[in-house]
Amino acid sequence: MKKILNLIAGCLLILTPACAGTVASIYGQMNCFNLPGVISCPDGSNWETGLGGVFFTDYRTAAEQAAGSVADIWAAPGDVSFTMPSYSSAGAASATFSIQIAGIADLGGPFGPDTVSFDGTSVGVIPVNTASNGFQEVLTYTYSVPVALLNGADTIAINANGGDGFIIGYADITLSLSAPEPATLGLLLMGSGAVAAGVFRRRSA
Repeated sequence: MKKILNLIAGCLLILTPACAGTVASIYGQMNCFNLPGVISCPDGSNWETGLGGVFFTDYRTAAEQAAGSVADIWAAPGDVSFTMPSYSSAGAASATFSIQIAGIADLGGPFGPDTVSFDGTSVGVIPVNTASNGFQEVLTYTYSVPVALLNGADTIAINANGGDGFIIGYADITLSLSAPEPATLGLLLMGSGAVAAGVFRRRSA
C-alpha cells in the first residue's frame, strides 16, 4: 500500500507547474562557435586569447553558409536579424529567449547598448560591457518573452552599432508548459485512488 501511495505522490509532483516540462527552438548549434577543438565556452571565456578564435573569420559550415546563417561568423554587420526554427507554442505558460554572443557592445568601441527585438517588439537590451576583455568576452543574454508574441517562427533582431565586431554562437527559445487543469488532476486522483483501493481489497481478502 505504501508503494502505491508513493506512486500517486510521484505522479502529482510530475504534474506541478515546476515540473511540467519545457521545449526549445534552437538557432545555430551549441558547439562553441564551431571553433576547432573547442568543447567548452562558458560565460566569461575569452574568445580570442582563451578559445583561439580569430577576429573577422567565418567558422560556419558549408550548410550554414548556404543557408545564410548569421551564427559562427565574426563580423561587424550592424543590425542583424534571423528567424528561429519553427516550433509549437501550444500550452506555453511563459517563455524566454537566450542568445550567446562574444565581443558585442564593448565599452572600448565605444558600442552598445543594443536593442533586442522579438517579432518587432523590444524585449530588452544588450548592455555596454565595461570589462577590460569586453571586446572578446563570451556572454549569454536571456530575456523574458510575452507568450502572446510567440508565433512558432519568430524573427529576432539586434540593433547593433555598425562598427562593432562580434560573433553569435546560438540562440534559443525555451517554453515553460502549463500544468494540467484541476479537472485533469482530479481524474488522476480518482483513478489512482481506485487502483490503491483495489490493491488493498485484494490484500485483505
